[in-house]
Amino acid sequence: MSDDKLTIEEKDGKIILTACKKRVINVAIPNNITQIGEDAFRDCKRLKSIVLPSSITKIKSGAFRNCEALESIEIPDRVTKIEDRTFSSCISLKSIKLSDKITKIGKNAFSSCIKLESITIPDKVTQIEEGAFSGCIALESTIIPDSVTKIGASAFKRCESLKSIKLSENLNKIEDYTFSECHLLESILIPKSVCEIGIYTFYLSGLKSIIIPSSVTKIRSGTFSGCKSLESIEIPENVNQIERDAFSYTGLKTIRLPSTITQIEDHTFCLSKLESIEIPNSVTQIGNYAFQYCHSLKSIEIPDSVTQIGEDAFKGCTALESIKIPNSIISIGYGAFAECTALRPNSVIYRGTAAQWKKIRIVPSDYVMNQGNNDILFGSSEQKVCCMGSDGNGVTPIWLNVEEKDVSKDW
Repeated sequence: MSDDKLTIEEKDGKIILTACKKRVINVAIPNNITQIGEDAFRDCKRLKSIVLPSSITKIKSGAFRNCEALESIEIPDRVTKIEDRTFSSCISLKSIKLSDKITKIGKNAFSSCIKLESITIPDKVTQIEEGAFSGCIALESTIIPDSVTKIGASAFKRCESLKSIKLSENLNKIEDYTFSECHLLESILIPKSVCEIGIYTFYLSGLKSIIIPSSVTKIRSGTFSGCKSLESIEIPENVNQIERDAFSYTGLKTIRLPSTITQIEDHTFCLSKLESIEIPNSVTQIGNYAFQYCHSLKSIEIPDSVTQIGEDAFKGCTALESIKIPNSIISIGYGAFAECTALRPNSVIYRGTAAQWKKIRIVPSDYVMNQGNNDILFGSSEQKVCCMGSDGNGVTPIWLNVEEKDVSKDW
């Protein structure tokens, strides 16, 4: 059954609109239609307006995908789901009225609707799936009702105009990349119900400050990476892991780490604006590139709990003027303090004896520090300095100009 524009089929007592002419511009769907079939209007690039009758109960996936001229649409009250990719790449869609009975917004349902400025999410919605609003670059604000318990990965990724969003108080997890590349999102209140924040959730966002609720125990990889405006963050004491890249390329000048952290992982603060940091006594390992190119970091005191300093850990910290290294250290990675050009004699203090220093496994090469530029002071400032160099055999020896003396008890 069909007319000059629409193809209609009857199946199991349901009348389904399955296709339409690609050149259609305006459509009024007959009142006897109960379903819009999968991809029914897909690529109808001239379709500008459509009226859906109240008889419609289901709109299947991709039904209006790539309808580039469609500007607005109203979803009938009997529709309960927005299926996957239903309005994906409807680049002229400015407004949409959703049925109050909608319970789920599917994957990429509105992705790349680049002119969609606002949307009201009904309070019966429980799930917003992966990529639902990704690439909606004109979307400025929205409210996630408390009925929502799940927001899928990348749901609001690259919503470049998003300035404010209120999250559901019953949200359990913020998935990977959910708000990444939201350049104008300066603040967000994370509900106490959230137990997990996914990887790169706020990557390249405009966040200036954020408070992590006490329900969160882990900050995942890259969560705040690239947040160049991020100036302050509150991390609760029960966070026991901060994964790699978590704060790389951020504007953070200082940060308080909880005493439950045992490791500063690879790239954690790489290329950040850190000026100072207090490393808690719980930390046993500083990972590779952990503070690499933190050009504003002026001093660092490594606690007695630390046993390993990774490769290039402090490389290129050009403002670093002093380092205190504990005698608990058993290994220092390649280039750990390389290119720290502000270090001067007496500015690097090893809290132990020359004998203890010789037991440290130092990765081959005088590149651990700039040869001849940095001096190691054993024990106290009353002793003369001793220089780190290379003997050409893959080790970094120590030359002492004074009698060895264990003054570690003075610290």
